Amino acid sequence: DGTKVIVTMSVNQNADLFLFDLRNKTHTQVTSRDGIETQASWSPDGKQLVFVSDRSGSPQIYLMDMDTREDIRLTFDGVYNADPRWSPDGRSILFTKRVNNIDQVHIMDPYGENVREVTHGRYTSEQPEWSPDGRQIVFASNRTGDFKLYVVSTDGTSLRRLTNSGPGFEENSPSWTARRLVR
Repeated sequence: DGTKVIVTMSVNQNADLFLFDLRNKTHTQVTSRDGIETQASWSPDGKQLVFVSDRSGSPQIYLMDMDTREDIRLTFDGVYNADPRWSPDGRSILFTKRVNNIDQVHIMDPYGENVREVTHGRYTSEQPEWSPDGRQIVFASNRTGDFKLYVVSTDGTSLRRLTNSGPGFEENSPSWTARRLVR
C-alpha cells in the first residue's frame, strides 16, 4: 500500500532487515540472525518477502511471512544465490544463481521448486528485473567484456542487447518503470 519500506541496516557490523512504517514513523527489526541479510523484495500482495542471507555460510534465498515473521530457506543448490525479485503476478521469483563459477539468471516458484535457467553460457548474467507485464527480464551481462544491459523473454528466448554504448562503459542495476494503470 506504499506505507512501508524494508531496508537493510547494519548494526554492530551485522546487516539485518528493518521495516519502516512511513505513516507511524516507526521502524522494527525484522531479522536478527548472525550473517548478512539483504536484497529484500516484497511479494505483490505485500504479505511475504524474499531476501538473501548468508546465515548458512553462503548467500541463499529465504522467504518470510510478514504476519508471523517466520522464514524458510528456498535455495539449497549452489554456493551463491542472490538478487531475488517477485514476478508481478506473484507466481515466480527471479534470481541469480552461480553455476560453475558463473552467475546466471534463474526463475523458481515461491516454494523454491521448479527452478529453471533463463540465461546460460560462459558469461556472467546478473541483477535481473521483471518487466511490468512479467513477460521479459532485463539484466546486466559481461558478454562483450564490459557489463551491458540485455532483455530476454522469461523462457530464455529472444535475447537482445538493450543498449549500444561502446567499450569501457559499464551498465548495471537496471530497473523498469512502473506499469501504468488504465482506468
